[in-house]
Formats: sequence, structure tokens, C-alpha cells
Amino acid sequence: MGNPGSLRLTLVDLPGEPIGETGDVKLHNQTITDEKEARFVASGLLMSDLQAFPHGLYEVNVFPATYKPESRFVNSSPDKPAELCVVFHKHDQPNQFREGHFCAGANSTWIPVHDSFFVSAPANHT
Repeated sequence: MGNPGSLRLTLVDLPGEPIGETGDVKLHNQTITDEKEARFVASGLLMSDLQAFPHGLYEVNVFPATYKPESRFVNSSPDKPAELCVVFHKHDQPNQFREGHFCAGANSTWIPVHDSFFVSAPANHT
């Protein structure tokens, strides 16, 4: 891989708080064969060694334990980490709010990902 990219993924609930639970993340590159699959245990994830431009377009699928799954597209660049914040809804909540309302103030601690398996820690709200 010439210039690897990375992704900072922030996972929050409807009020904008880190979801702080386990789940799975699957990344599928849209231009070449590159797939990553990992398990997470909190809401701030840093995934590295991704393909970058011109092959950096990934579909990101996130499957938290108690929230509705969500999918987004992100373009990875070698210059700086791609930033993606996803708002999750409980199964009984409507999908009526946009990410911008809740992600601006999200405070997560990102833990590096190695060999397509990662664990992250919840943000420290002191």
C-alpha cells in the first residue's frame, strides 16, 4: 500500500452521547478488493492501514448491539484521517435527526486499530 489512509469513527446516540457498547464494523472498499471487519467495545474508533485516494472510497457498516445498524460512505485520504460521525437510534426511535445536530460536540477517545481488529475506550468526561 503506497499511501495508507485512516478513519476516525465516532458513534453517538440520539442525544449525542457516545453509545458505549459492543458491536461490529465492516468496511468494504468500492473500487478494489479491500475489506475490513472488526469488533468494537465503545464509541471512538481509529482504523488505519486503509486504501487512500484514488482507491479510498469505503462503505462503512456499523452494527451496535442495541441500536439500529447504520451505513455510510467515506473517502480515505493519505493526508489526514477521514472523520465520520454516525448517530444511532434505538429500535423504537424514528430516524428523524441528522448527524450534524449531535456530532459537533461528541467527545471520544480513539484507540488505534491493528490488523483489522480493534478495541476502543469510552471518552473521559472529566
